Amino acid sequence: MAVELKPLAPREAIDYFRAKGFRPSFAWQDVWQAEHARYFTVAKAMQADVLADIGGAVDRALAEGRTLAQFREELEPLLRDKGWWGRSRMPDPVTGRLRSVQLGSPRRLRTIFDVNLRTSYAAGRWAQMQRTRAQRPYLMYMAVRDQRTRPAHRAWHGTIQPMDHPWGRTHFPPNGWNCRCTVRQLSAREAAARGGETEAPPTSDRDWINPRTGETLRVPEGIDPGWGYHVGQAAEQAARDATLETALAGGAARGLLDKLASADAAVAHEILRQVVTSRDFAAQLRRPAEAFPVLRLPDAAAGAIGARNPVAVLSPESLTKNLREHPDIGPAQYRLLPELGASPDLIVQDGDLSVVIVRRGQVILWAAVKATRTGKASFVTSFRRTHPADIRRLLSRGKVIFGKWEE
Repeated sequence: MAVELKPLAPREAIDYFRAKGFRPSFAWQDVWQAEHARYFTVAKAMQADVLADIGGAVDRALAEGRTLAQFREELEPLLRDKGWWGRSRMPDPVTGRLRSVQLGSPRRLRTIFDVNLRTSYAAGRWAQMQRTRAQRPYLMYMAVRDQRTRPAHRAWHGTIQPMDHPWGRTHFPPNGWNCRCTVRQLSAREAAARGGETEAPPTSDRDWINPRTGETLRVPEGIDPGWGYHVGQAAEQAARDATLETALAGGAARGLLDKLASADAAVAHEILRQVVTSRDFAAQLRRPAEAFPVLRLPDAAAGAIGARNPVAVLSPESLTKNLREHPDIGPAQYRLLPELGASPDLIVQDGDLSVVIVRRGQVILWAAVKATRTGKASFVTSFRRTHPADIRRLLSRGKVIFGKWEE
């Protein structure tokens, strides 16, 4: 009896795409970088039914392995029937002025198909890599070396780095519109056979002004604006955001968080000191199992990132990652977390939703705090020792909210 073999659907890529919410937007700059891990959006698709139709077609393309031609054949008649095709005049919600804009077109459908499938596959591949990272801890950057390849991407071809190397946080492909680059996961033996770990390529940033906000952003050279982020790590962070908000909504920490949010800052800091010196928190450092409030953001920092509750928690997922990546940080340092909020030396906004808090002591401590997109919760994403060179780089790309730094 003949057996028909069918390719398996890319489950992790599908899960990544289906976890997204919908967000209407007028321009692609309105939803920035890692926000795409939480929201599906199409520029000028301001109608919920149009956005849902496009999202459904992308979902089916992923799940059923559809081609671009099949994607267009399904979607074009739907969009034409709803009037979302060709050029039209539409009010810009930022300026209120009518603008002539391009709605659906063959070229736009190609872009929607390419962007969403490439990013979904990249996020899914990263999720798969986590299962074998102990045996295959390296990534090799792979460019398609033909006449269409960007010179910078061609130069990065063959770069071998540990999976969590800082260079990969901004250089995990795709790195631009129509970028065809990928990464290959390697074992230590495979990496050694190719010459071993290589130096990270030299990097520099350029100024780019977001025309929607007027904000000047730093964009890595060789990467298109809006693409300088790690889609796999952004997907992980989006999942942690959702999990944290769900857990805190009905978890044991909810009552304490509400109490801390309404308490005077000095009272909140004192309660947090008691939390991090408790037996329960000590047990958490040995075996992470639940979220603990550990730090109260100064009001200016909370306001800058839209954190409606200024108290940041340390989730078991973030602590597990931190213990793995920064084993030199021990219980004595974790007990200092409330002090970073109570008496910081420097606070720098390092993104729409994140700040970095720096405090001097016997060592220089660095805590990164991120608010969820809804502002319902904020959490410590990283806690580590740092050095002046790190802080100089932070100051070059971020906005100082509090303090100053002198070496």
